[in-house]
Amino acid sequence: MLNLIKLELMKMFHKRRTYLGFIGLVGIPILIGVGMKYGTKFEGVDMNYMRAMLNGYVLIAFATFVGMPFFAPLFVSLVSGDMIAGESGAGTLRTILVRPVGRSKLLLSKFITALIYTAILMALMDAACLLVGKILFGFNASILNILLSRSQPEFLGPIAALPQSIKSVQLGFLFAILSLSVIVSLAILISVLTDNSLGATAGTVVIFLISSSLRFYDKAKPYLFTTYMDVWQKMFRNPIPWSDVYKSLAILSAYGLGFLILALIIFRRKDIVC
Repeated sequence: MLNLIKLELMKMFHKRRTYLGFIGLVGIPILIGVGMKYGTKFEGVDMNYMRAMLNGYVLIAFATFVGMPFFAPLFVSLVSGDMIAGESGAGTLRTILVRPVGRSKLLLSKFITALIYTAILMALMDAACLLVGKILFGFNASILNILLSRSQPEFLGPIAALPQSIKSVQLGFLFAILSLSVIVSLAILISVLTDNSLGATAGTVVIFLISSSLRFYDKAKPYLFTTYMDVWQKMFRNPIPWSDVYKSLAILSAYGLGFLILALIIFRRKDIVC
């Protein structure tokens, strides 16, 4: 299994699409940070007033608010959806299976590889947020306390909660990896069903967007995996609502495991002709 994972990692890092997510999610905090530091207006708010209240935690709140809900799932889908469908479309999947490699082991190695990619993706965005926040604004605790003492500063707009320590930031990104693992499982499942990697990516994103849209219906909301994918945001609250966190993790785990088991069943029975 370890050799399979190493091989899959080598193949993954030889593809250009792998680096799109790295560039995109690292670029988000840089672009937002530079805009906050040197811009003139933001959402109609005078930046001179806003800059007096800024620190690295505000930057992280905005960067994650922009990057996590859509871009992170998109980039994870782009790589995960290519795991099986890309091999099938290129005509190499059947060749791989000619060797004494079990289908279950192959699929699990690709799943683990996609999880490793997700972890690297979040680690890079985490590092970029912390580095840009430190260089441009610093992490001034007194400014953070002033912001937390206000009900909702105008310039924060839809931002629900600010991270309150470096530890809460790290926890947020850790739980983001766990929530994105559902997207990995879903993309692997769709990848098994098609021979086109772009089709697998598009299918995963469409299902994700439909599920996200259905959250506006109260009766459907409790049954949708996207309802619980914001578990990372709960790490920014004080106190952290651990009962909600455990519930979200249990439901996300059930969905992720369900998608993966279904992918294994289909892949083991699939007639691979190319």
